Amino acid sequence: MTNVELQNGIIEQQPIEDESVDWAISNCVINLSPENPKVFAEIIRVLKPSGRMLVSGIVVDDFPEEITNNQRLYSSYLAGTIGKNAYL
Repeated sequence: MTNVELQNGIIEQQPIEDESVDWAISNCVINLSPENPKVFAEIIRVLKPSGRMLVSGIVVDDFPEEITNNQRLYSSYLAGTIGKNAYL
């Protein structure tokens, strides 16, 4: 493909120029980051003004702290689940 470029980086700090991306796509990966707000800030930073974001993930109304603070549950996407209000 000639119209695609793949970059390797950390999700909270992408090695990509500001306003240079047409699409940001994520399939449940954002939930794996303990710093969800930084991830969304990075998406906003790299997207062009006409850029789009397509994200699938787990969103809940409320989650018990014993789950959200359990580091072992990050690999199952549960601990990084984003609250509905924060996500919106």
